[in-house]
Amino acid sequence: DMKMLVADPDNTEDVVFDFAGNDGKATGNTFDVSGDYWYVEGIKFLNGGGVRVGGNHNILKNCDFAGHTNSGLSISRTDGATEQKDWPSYNQIISCNAYNNRDKSDNNADGFAAKHTCGVGNVFKYCVAAYNADDGWDLFSKSGTGAIGEVEIYDSVCYANGYVIEDGKLVLVETHQALFIMAVKTEGAVSVIYKAFHPGSGLLFPVLVGHRLHYQVVHPLDRHVIGIVHVTFYIIIV
Repeated sequence: DMKMLVADPDNTEDVVFDFAGNDGKATGNTFDVSGDYWYVEGIKFLNGGGVRVGGNHNILKNCDFAGHTNSGLSISRTDGATEQKDWPSYNQIISCNAYNNRDKSDNNADGFAAKHTCGVGNVFKYCVAAYNADDGWDLFSKSGTGAIGEVEIYDSVCYANGYVIEDGKLVLVETHQALFIMAVKTEGAVSVIYKAFHPGSGLLFPVLVGHRLHYQVVHPLDRHVIGIVHVTFYIIIV
């Protein structure tokens, strides 16, 4: 049976876990889902160090992750496990939003991050990542920890990453370039299988910058970057 952490359906106000300090500024405190078979729904997690999913078979639905000093939501180990079989697997992130997450260096805070020590079978569906200092989704591995498992992203939207909203204004903060929306970095080979199509809006193009594989959306006619995508695709690191 699933263990439940769910907003009361009769509640008429937002249910908020706000990790800001007394000065109102974001802290580095994280909310860790380290157990298995948790169902979390209808909660806004704000102004901390992000939410980390380190267990297996968890579902997070209709949640917001915003204002954090690191990635809004990460799927990665919350213990010292060194083998992929022990890393978080078979988690589902459904109809969630990650926005306005910003780290001090302005190049690490993604909307959603399934990287470093992410296991197999993790899925994102119907999610939105926007106005994050770095990428909307970031999936990468490195030789020091080993390859991550496959990650599936369905029918989700990315736009305006590399920007944040500050005092009601849109501010460019990305240090390597703006409008990178999906990013993969790996020490090994990368296989990408995707259906990247949004009628009337744009096409998803891979862009290699250094050792980092990014995806930009370009207008189907004149090829200028429009920075929004509605896609169904797999990213598989092998």
